[in-house]
Amino acid sequence: MLLHYHPLIIYKHQVCKQADTILAEMLFIRDFSKEQLQRDYDFYEKVTMHDLSLS
Repeated sequence: MLLHYHPLIIYKHQVCKQADTILAEMLFIRDFSKEQLQRDYDFYEKVTMHDLSLS
C-alpha cells in the first residue's frame, strides 16, 4: 500500500493487513458463538487488504 498511497492517506482509514482474529477464532471455534464469528467476519472482510497469501 505504501507504494501507491501516502502514509497520511492510509492512516486516515481503517486497514488490516491480515485478519489474524478470524484465524484465531477458527482455531478455537468452540469458544465463540456463531453470531460472534459472523460479526467478526463481516467486520474484518471490509477492512482486510486481501493481497496476502493467507487472505
